[in-house]
Amino acid sequence: MKPKLSGLYESTRARVKYNTGYSFDESDDESRHGYSTSLGRIHILSQDEKNMMNSYFLKEWFVFLIAFCIIALYPLYKYHTVKTENLLLTTNKIKKR
Repeated sequence: MKPKLSGLYESTRARVKYNTGYSFDESDDESRHGYSTSLGRIHILSQDEKNMMNSYFLKEWFVFLIAFCIIALYPLYKYHTVKTENLLLTTNKIKKR
């Protein structure tokens, strides 16, 4: 569905005509009239605005994934390298004794 217009739109009230029931006499008009409330000013999105709101934002998710990997995996890598260095140092000290 594509909108015919976009931007601000001033809506009007709707007039509703309805019958309350069966009328036995044709002169007796059973129809009633009612009015709805106005929506006021509403903003109608264009097709481009709608596509922007519903897109997947792939570039932003990719940047987030890279940043998360740096924050989460870099400390794990440093811990592993320090642990292996300490293990090598302790094994060398034990062999020298």
